[in-house]
Amino acid sequence: MSRSRTILPIFLAAAMLPPTPLAHASGGEEEASASPSISSLPTLVAMDEIAVPIIDAGEIQGTLRFSLVIRAADDVGAQVLTEKMPELRAAALSAGINFASLRASPYRPIDVALLSNEIDAALKSIDPAVQQGLIVRVTAIEA
Repeated sequence: MSRSRTILPIFLAAAMLPPTPLAHASGGEEEASASPSISSLPTLVAMDEIAVPIIDAGEIQGTLRFSLVIRAADDVGAQVLTEKMPELRAAALSAGINFASLRASPYRPIDVALLSNEIDAALKSIDPAVQQGLIVRVTAIEA
């Protein structure tokens, strides 16, 4: 029987929330706007799920699967990222393989923050239009 550990981070939900302007420290006379315009919200580009082997001592111990979306600043940036999706996917795959071989196990929780940082750096190295890579699902399954 395979053992599955799933971590469903709330990164996507948090990414969808607009930034809330803070009142001035001098007393807050100015009132923050109630809601931002639709055009100021970030655009998300989905990437298909990626699965990489978890290898330990030369043997496949399991599979690390993760799904992510890429945040772009606007629709133009999202279009550019969509056109570069094969290169972005290759970078995310490479980062996932590296993470799975060094830091993943089907028997303990996945450090999603570390995985996110590694994937984010790999995506930004391909295109600076990437604002952030957001992991929406991670699963480690025993082989």
